[in-house]
Amino acid sequence: MKTPKVSLKMILDTRRKKASDEFPIKLRITHNRRRKYYGVGYDVAPREWEMITRDTAKGKLRKLKHMLNDIEKDAQETSESIHPFSFSQFEKEFFDNKITFQTLEAAYDFYIEKLKKNNQYGTAESYNAALTSLQKFRPHLAIEQINMKDIAFLKWKNVNTETITFERAKTANTKRSDPPKLWL
Repeated sequence: MKTPKVSLKMILDTRRKKASDEFPIKLRITHNRRRKYYGVGYDVAPREWEMITRDTAKGKLRKLKHMLNDIEKDAQETSESIHPFSFSQFEKEFFDNKITFQTLEAAYDFYIEKLKKNNQYGTAESYNAALTSLQKFRPHLAIEQINMKDIAFLKWKNVNTETITFERAKTANTKRSDPPKLWL
């Protein structure tokens, strides 16, 4: 008996326009003619989406394209490891295995090592300089202590804060008082 194929594709979800005139990018997974859409945390204008999908992306859009390809590749590997495939199992394995950090310093160290492994030494050096400045500004900063002042400082130091997202864990056991976790 042939197992049903799982197909994955990044799409621009034009069903819901945001106030910024951008639309969310979503990962569409199709299995047994059933589709589910998962937000990936990025929004773009339709013209930018065309550039991303036609290989004419430059600068920030090229970086975004590479990040989307990495997400899609990780999702593909996760879906291929599930036998038989189910959306609930995919969600559990793909979304619940994120790396969490207690301090911003730990997150930076992890990301800097990841950049070095990708031979992105210049970017790694920039993040290292931002980390050094941040340690002087607010040493031993715990994730739950981060506020808008810290985000503004990171942006002032020219750090791409889009690569680091803060979210509350999405589980039934999570209380409003639980601190947010940092995911890369």
